[in-house]
Amino acid sequence: MVLDKIKFLNKIFFKRILTLMFLFPIFIYSILENDFFSKFIILATSLFLGYEWFNMTQKRNFFNLLIFNSLIFFNIFFSFNLSFISSLVSTIFFSFFIILFFLTKRQNYERLLYIFYGYIFISIPFIIFLKIKSIVNGEYILLWLLIVISTTDISSYISGNLIKGPKILPIVSPSKTISGTIIGILIGTLFGIIFFINFLNINNNFFLIFLFSFILAISGFFGDIFMSKIKRKFNKKDSSNFLPGHGGFLDRYDSFSFALIMLFFLEFFI
Repeated sequence: MVLDKIKFLNKIFFKRILTLMFLFPIFIYSILENDFFSKFIILATSLFLGYEWFNMTQKRNFFNLLIFNSLIFFNIFFSFNLSFISSLVSTIFFSFFIILFFLTKRQNYERLLYIFYGYIFISIPFIIFLKIKSIVNGEYILLWLLIVISTTDISSYISGNLIKGPKILPIVSPSKTISGTIIGILIGTLFGIIFFINFLNINNNFFLIFLFSFILAISGFFGDIFMSKIKRKFNKKDSSNFLPGHGGFLDRYDSFSFALIMLFFLEFFI
């Protein structure tokens, strides 16, 4: 029985690594480049996320899904050529349209709230992503974020399965252990420090480099917990099965979304 479980975990881990090897170059490209293909990656990702969120939180209705995804798509599409403030105004405008449209459909109040939450949860981090990408060293700042979140996630998964021990939030996220979470955050912070020192020569204060890397790793953890809570509410183990070994795009986006919001505050307000 134990041997079967180990084989199962090894199989999942192998799938996770293969999926990451496929996704990593694609998302690095979307960070470093600003051409048609990089924009296509961003827009395609937003559509996958919109589909998964709607499918997880709403009753299946193709027309409603089309409206929801179209508003996310066009909001991000317009943001490529808008200023950050204009993009936020556009987001607010489309959010009112979403609320009014689904109100006319006599949508259940709670489900209407989750439509709104999903639209904001997907749109705002993408707009922040585009804003950070446009500033000096923006590409390397986003790569720093990618390194912190990815290494935190991978090391949390590995150490959690190797060391095991008590669960950190068993009701919300039954697979997350205290040991895996702590080790993952520490390793993610370490890799963030290494990357920052070598590629982002914009701050020589080691304490701040450590603190900011640590904050990003922590914020990624809270993003993961947020999505776990949503999935538990709607009795879903994964947001979809698009990404072997990971689940869906939302299962990877959750950490990045919260970390992007935190990165925005670290970059522009601290």
